[in-house]
Amino acid sequence: MTIDWVSVVTTVLVGLVSIYLLHRLANARFASYKQRLNRDRMTAVAGWLKAMASRDRPSSNHRWRAIFSWESPKICDICGKSIYVAGETWRRKALAAVLVPSRAEHQQQGCECIICGQVAHFYCAHRHAHRVPCRWDFTEYPPKHRWLRGNLPAEAMNCQVCYKPCSSDQDYRCVMCRRYVHGGKCREKIGAKCDLGPLGFACLKPACFVDRGTSTPKARTQSDVDGVLSPRASTECSTPLLADTAEPTRSRWSIAKLSLGLYKLVQAVRGRRKPSSPKTAPPKVEDPPPVVTPSFVVSREGCQACGTTSPVLCFINPKSGGLQGRQVRDLLYGTLHPRQVVDVTKPGQPRSALLAFSPIADSLRVMVCGGDGTVGKVPVSIMPMGTGNDLSAILGCGREIDLSEVSMRTAMAAHPEGHLQRLDRWNIKFDYYRPHNRIRRSLSAPRLYGEFIEDEDYTAGLDTALQVLSPETERKVIINYLDIGAAARIAGQFHHHRETFPELFTTRFENKVRYGELGFADFLGEEPVSLRDVSLLCDGVPVELPCNGDLADIIIVNIPSFAGAVDLWGTTSPRSHGYERQRVDDGVIEVVAVSSLFHLGKVQVGLSSPYAVCQGKQITLALSSGARLPAQLDGEPYTLLGPCELTVSLKDDALMVER
Repeated sequence: MTIDWVSVVTTVLVGLVSIYLLHRLANARFASYKQRLNRDRMTAVAGWLKAMASRDRPSSNHRWRAIFSWESPKICDICGKSIYVAGETWRRKALAAVLVPSRAEHQQQGCECIICGQVAHFYCAHRHAHRVPCRWDFTEYPPKHRWLRGNLPAEAMNCQVCYKPCSSDQDYRCVMCRRYVHGGKCREKIGAKCDLGPLGFACLKPACFVDRGTSTPKARTQSDVDGVLSPRASTECSTPLLADTAEPTRSRWSIAKLSLGLYKLVQAVRGRRKPSSPKTAPPKVEDPPPVVTPSFVVSREGCQACGTTSPVLCFINPKSGGLQGRQVRDLLYGTLHPRQVVDVTKPGQPRSALLAFSPIADSLRVMVCGGDGTVGKVPVSIMPMGTGNDLSAILGCGREIDLSEVSMRTAMAAHPEGHLQRLDRWNIKFDYYRPHNRIRRSLSAPRLYGEFIEDEDYTAGLDTALQVLSPETERKVIINYLDIGAAARIAGQFHHHRETFPELFTTRFENKVRYGELGFADFLGEEPVSLRDVSLLCDGVPVELPCNGDLADIIIVNIPSFAGAVDLWGTTSPRSHGYERQRVDDGVIEVVAVSSLFHLGKVQVGLSSPYAVCQGKQITLALSSGARLPAQLDGEPYTLLGPCELTVSLKDDALMVER
């Protein structure tokens, strides 16, 4: 009896890979559970802090974050006493703190400032934080070192003078530049002046910012109470240092909606809308997005006086990847000025930040911390935090980033050294044609007893008017690709699941596993996407689609990367079809197609090639039927509602930083 060793080896390999994937998935689930547990802990402990916030407290620019475990023992930088680490009985102690704040044992637990890295007890951070100024609380230039003893990281850091490891509680760390030295002679040799670390040339100093208007002291509000330490302390802050935009003006009205009639009357008095009768309710109109103006402006003279030669502005999306944007944002707060780190999901961003930094636009460099969808909102350098990160890969920024302070500083240091690369931006114009019967019925003659009056002369004139009726138009801008078909449907399902259940998408690996699950389920259970009603024009010339139009996906691609790592145009042997090699700055865009989801899977693993359809400067795609086709624009889901026509044409080009 012969043994089929190929089958045995294949089975063993498949089993090992399955065990490895299950192990990684279990670890991701456990990490998600730990994050939810920490949020519950922070919620319980925040009750005590809110109770303490009922008294007046000195203001400070620290941004405290609760820490429930330490890699090494910590000492409070304010009082010098040890910090208690929460144990298994944290819930009982937290409840006792809310009920009897004066007898709370867990007030000896600690928190850490994400800007300067100082640690303190909850009570000390609340009452005495002004004794230890934050990193950016200085007015003189150049600034001086601020040395604090102990609380060094667990990994050995070398002394800046003798280059020997610093790990003792008697060694010092600088709050300003995050450098470490031994006490005694080493500390004396390093001098008093501080350069704010290796990225000091990119950091804006307090003298670089000019606040708009005159600042007047204001009374403490509930947001100030929550800002001491809220359950969402990593995303909220009420200190003036982090206030990068002016808050919208709030109304004086504060009326509970106990009565619908009273509420409508109040809205009418405020001038928002007229009170409507129950019989004929007006259509619902969404409020326009708020216009947020920056509360500060960057001064060119201040930057020149402080020696800031290459300032950096970071736009970050906290939802990118496995919700790792918050960790990256906290690391950036410890490297740059907090006003240089902007959350693009906030109202008015990124426009407000760009207006504030416009005086130094000629020397400003922009870094986008997010995925491909985030990059389309701002022009520039990329820190890969998404799931696929196609654009980041072709610009030499990598496909993933390690969430550590060392790798963050390395990425920031390499940013100014990159050279500029032009990247085409493409405008997509969607022309939607409303159904003929629907328009005709809505514009028909007056009603008589609920029925339409059909008049031949009137309907003939109406049909003539409908022929010249202009379609509804929508415009979008893409950088990477426009995908229509099966792959876009999977991307839309993934986006919906991530928005609905964010706790299941906490790591990049788990995102890829979920993506694979959705793709496999779509391949087995969903009805195949049909593109038979789609026609294509390239530079005004009709193009015959492969497979007689029986396709599952049409991809209009501008960069040589799709779905994580696939070079679609490069695998089609374009020169054999008379096409040119793909470039990102030639004003030409490429169109490829796949016949099925299985065909796309073989393309991703390198077992097949997609169909090279055409290459041109203007692509027109028309959908003749009333079908709904899934699409994605640079990774963001979209839906085509037929009948419609979309035109892809060159808009302009953007300057990207290529490493």
